[in-house]
Amino acid sequence: MITNNPLHSPRSRSLRLRTTLVLPFVLQIVAAVGLVGYVSFLNGQKAVQSLANKLVEEIEDQVAQYLDNYTSVPHQINQVNLDAIDLGILNPEDFDAMGEYFWR
Repeated sequence: MITNNPLHSPRSRSLRLRTTLVLPFVLQIVAAVGLVGYVSFLNGQKAVQSLANKLVEEIEDQVAQYLDNYTSVPHQINQVNLDAIDLGILNPEDFDAMGEYFWR
């Protein structure tokens, strides 16, 4: 009895054997590439987050330093004027002399 069953032909056996041998290697390669890609993506996210945090900290420090410098000037001017009054250079009663002093 001769059957024309395609599952028993020599071509179908070699195809199944080839698929059986190649498929596990392809799956391993796909899994390895996927895993490396995922780990690289996570590492990139951590690097970007770390860089962003450093940048925010640096900007905060610069803003704080600028504000400290900016707000210290009026206090220094007030201290100089208070010292001038304490030393007798300025007389709060003499408005003309104080006006000239502040004008300069």
